[in-house]
Amino acid sequence: MSHLDFYAKWDVTHAQMAQICGCSQPTVDRWFAGSGNYRPPEPLYLRRLAEMDLLWEKYYKIPLALRRHLCPMLRTNGKKPSP
Repeated sequence: MSHLDFYAKWDVTHAQMAQICGCSQPTVDRWFAGSGNYRPPEPLYLRRLAEMDLLWEKYYKIPLALRRHLCPMLRTNGKKPSP
């Protein structure tokens, strides 16, 4: 999945894309820059966008127990619930 497709599909910010990819926001900004500062995303970052796309697309098909294990909910006091 290209960075442009991901951006259009999920309506995310450059900052959110940077967090997903594990890179800086200026790096993501360069992916969308005009001819002067443009740099294409590295394959690793495109893979991370594709992985997030898959997770978001199939989130509710992931068994609840696995979702809870991978993404435990936080209580309102900021502490994880005990198992």
